[in-house]
Amino acid sequence: MDSMRNVIRFEEAITPIQNIASFMVLGTALFTVVALGLVVILFLRDRKKEIGIYRALGEKKGRVSTQLSLEIILPSLLGLTVALFIGNMIAHQIGQEMLLNDIAASQDFDWDDFGRTQAEHQLIWYLDDHLVTTIENYNVSLTRTTVVLFYTIGIVTVLISTMIPLTYTMKMDPKHILLAD
Repeated sequence: MDSMRNVIRFEEAITPIQNIASFMVLGTALFTVVALGLVVILFLRDRKKEIGIYRALGEKKGRVSTQLSLEIILPSLLGLTVALFIGNMIAHQIGQEMLLNDIAASQDFDWDDFGRTQAEHQLIWYLDDHLVTTIENYNVSLTRTTVVLFYTIGIVTVLISTMIPLTYTMKMDPKHILLAD
């Protein structure tokens, strides 16, 4: 009965945190789209003459757009891959620290001069279902679903950030691009 009350309290406490986390993810995605869009605008502005020459020579808008999109998306895939693995390593380290802090706080361990606990003597007392649940809650691992979701969100964000400025640039007249300066 007491453990059931703890579960209900935990679920009541976690709901506001989930709402805040969802809001932060949405805000971060929006900020990322805007920031990447501005970077792509600068990239296209630097290459405006080149785009105008391609278009003046009769190259189709779709082909120029595809070339520029690939030049933006391919390095982004490398960046996403690096971010995935470095982020996972950092999250794993943070999860381990949080796990150790949670275990230490729940057991009221004695700290020695080196900041380490007397865990060897007290760990047997703590090995029960609570420890297993705590370890599972702080587990950080890359699953297939996580990787697919990460790449999907990353690529969609890059595509949105690329397509908006690229659409604007492709609507410009090649003559206007070449004569403007």
